[in-house]
Amino acid sequence: MPEMNRCRLIWVYGVLGLWGYGVTGLGGYWVMGLLGYGAFTTWILKIPNRTKRRWIPSDKLAAFYQEIMTGYPIISIEDPFEQDDWDAWTKMTASVSIQIVGDDLTVTNPKRIQMAIDKSACNCLLLKVNQIGSVTESIKAHLLAKSAGWGTMVSHRSGETEDTFIADLVVGLSTGQIKTGAPCRSERCAKYNQILRIEEELCSKARYAGKSFRNPC
Repeated sequence: MPEMNRCRLIWVYGVLGLWGYGVTGLGGYWVMGLLGYGAFTTWILKIPNRTKRRWIPSDKLAAFYQEIMTGYPIISIEDPFEQDDWDAWTKMTASVSIQIVGDDLTVTNPKRIQMAIDKSACNCLLLKVNQIGSVTESIKAHLLAKSAGWGTMVSHRSGETEDTFIADLVVGLSTGQIKTGAPCRSERCAKYNQILRIEEELCSKARYAGKSFRNPC
């Protein structure tokens, strides 16, 4: 159902224009997360309880991504394909200049991360602390990704609490990216508020990554 998704993009594009945000500058860049709860999920991925006629082959899906990247200022796509479709991931990453984030692809697992590095399957790690199990292992996963020239996006998880540790981790590792959802609930706002408190404490030492978010240091 690509047409349905095009309509959604047109709607978002129009609303942003009405709000005065436009589509130029960093404030106008778009980040897309496609697996799990994304607007595309129901129709373009191999959902077990959906009929096969609704599945879209990876080559057609990649062509659709290329189309929307041409029409919209998309700078990052998370989980564009099924997690074991390695060939599709590798071809996609090689063909674009934007950030391709591995979430279900890597599951913060060093073995999966190394496999993705070897296959050049993505260029950014989605880091979830309680997915790998410990802060020490999380740091090692980040350093492994960084050694390959990847970016790292620290992420919350479903069932999140108001604990703000991942905000500190983002700054401590200087990842430049945090994924903690729209500021519509307290457990999400808590992380953003912690980042503001850190900025206040650092004063002039604080640095906003801006367009260098993929490689802030």
